[in-house]
Order: sequence, then C-alpha cells, then structure tokens
Amino acid sequence: MCETLLGIISVKGESIVGSMIKLKWLRDNLFPIDENSSIEVIHWHARAYILGLIRGVLMSDKTGNKVHLMYLNYLTNLRRTKRYSWGSTCLAVLYREMCRATDGRVRTLRGCASLLQSWAWFQMPFYCTHFKSSTNFPASLPMERRSSIELQKCPPQ
Repeated sequence: MCETLLGIISVKGESIVGSMIKLKWLRDNLFPIDENSSIEVIHWHARAYILGLIRGVLMSDKTGNKVHLMYLNYLTNLRRTKRYSWGSTCLAVLYREMCRATDGRVRTLRGCASLLQSWAWFQMPFYCTHFKSSTNFPASLPMERRSSIELQKCPPQ
C-alpha cells in the first residue's frame, strides 16, 4: 500500500511500527519534487503532506512522529477525499479526548486544540484580546510593538 500510494517501499521496523508509519522517515525518503515531476509524484507528496496534517493538527495523539496507516486508505483517490466529513471526524476525536481528560491522572489533551480554542473564543466573548493598533493579529506586528498587546475584559455586547 505504501509503495503504490506514497511511492516508497516501507521497511518493517525502520519505517513502520505496528500499523503506524514514521513521518520523519516518510519525509526523508520521498522523491524530490520539481517543476518536471509527474502527477503521480505530486500525488505522493500530497498524500504525505495530508498524513502530516492529520497527525499534527487535526487528530493529534501521543505517538509523536507516527501516523496510523488507516488514514492512507482514505487518501487513495484524492478527488474523493474532499467528500469525506473530516470536520466531523476531527470533532469526534476532540470530544473523545475531552472525555478522556476528565480522568484526574491525564495531563495532556490530544486532538484539535485549536478547534477548542476557537470555540472558547467565540462562545466566551467577555475575554478577548485588545490591541493598541489597528492590526488584528500580533504576529503581523513588529517585535518592538508586540509588547503593546493587553488582555482585558471586554465590555458586554
């Protein structure tokens, strides 16, 4: 499956641990891409990138640098991939992890934390960021002006 969908032959133990593939090994062993690359090579890179997004952003877990190979089945046909309900899956993973986090021994929350943060931002508008400039995003400010950001209680809307 890895050979046909990613263009590389995986080695048990070196690249695959159980039913997970190491993302660092995948990045290191993909063929380089340039302007003359075939569509097949571009699809290999797109699948590898999407696997990285799944593991790193959308459905992260404690495995660190590995992603489950079951997601590769969903990336077989890249045109069909957009029809899958990735948002619902991401939300289901986040709900499962929030239930798991209610255990007192759990120290980390896995899943899409940015989804939880954006929900909290819009559902609790009484805490928001105020900027002294017209720019709305602190990363776009020069370093010397980033200290002007203040967190304050917002007036009721």
